[in-house]
Amino acid sequence: MNFSGLLMDENLKNQIENCFSSGRIPHAFIIEGAKEEERRALADFLAKAFVCKSDEKPCRTCTACRKIDSKSHLDYKIFEGRGKTGAVAIDDVRELRSDVFIAPNEADRKVYLVCNAHKMNDYAQNALLKVLEEPPEYAVIILECEERSQLLETVRSRCASFRVGEVKNAEVSQKKLEQSREISEKIAKSIVSPTEAELMALLGSFEKDREMLRLCISSLVEILRDAAVCSQGAGENHDEAAKILCESLDVSRIIKMISTLNGINEDIDKNANNSLLLSRMCYLLRRDAGR
Repeated sequence: MNFSGLLMDENLKNQIENCFSSGRIPHAFIIEGAKEEERRALADFLAKAFVCKSDEKPCRTCTACRKIDSKSHLDYKIFEGRGKTGAVAIDDVRELRSDVFIAPNEADRKVYLVCNAHKMNDYAQNALLKVLEEPPEYAVIILECEERSQLLETVRSRCASFRVGEVKNAEVSQKKLEQSREISEKIAKSIVSPTEAELMALLGSFEKDREMLRLCISSLVEILRDAAVCSQGAGENHDEAAKILCESLDVSRIIKMISTLNGINEDIDKNANNSLLLSRMCYLLRRDAGR
């Protein structure tokens, strides 16, 4: 493949090369990590590779590649979301689902890019799941997001993943993920405790560690989603924290908390004052839980 002009580490290049050379190209990809513009650049690169007519793909000079650059290719559709949150809504997903079964116009494949997929609510993700399960052979769906963990497990399991940005120390990263899960389980239990003291103490540990706060929010959203499933009587293997939330809260309160946490993530992006952010997070989570 022609990687000239695209900055990425060798491991990612090898992943992409192997994916295309194997002849078994997945119908759905998750692009995570780094900055949004870097993720979008990789999405455009993949789109060019799928529609390019040259032997060495993407050539970047053919009509198809140039149309991708100008966002005018009829077989490359981008869903950027709407409203204050910038989230792709369920109506957008329905539009994608209707269009995906229309044959390609110019290329052999049709490529769909869903931007900021981590901002999609569960309803939109579940609507997308229907086309991820049985897509037409020519369709490729790319989900661009901050972290794949912010997507539903059912969505993640149907996509190949490319991570933009080098993971310098995978062992440390894995340790942080495990640590964030442990803290998140404690936070989940403290949300429904009689007083807010325990929750405030746990959140206080993030005063100077926004990276861990982000990780814990992602883990906490997963626990809440598990609790929502549990409250509907679905599934059997639920974590202890999810079971506690399920027994203490109805599904509407659980969904409201997920929305609150998504809002907190947006405030982090806006570089909100950390101390005020954590106090607000404590108040909102307790309020959503009816405490």
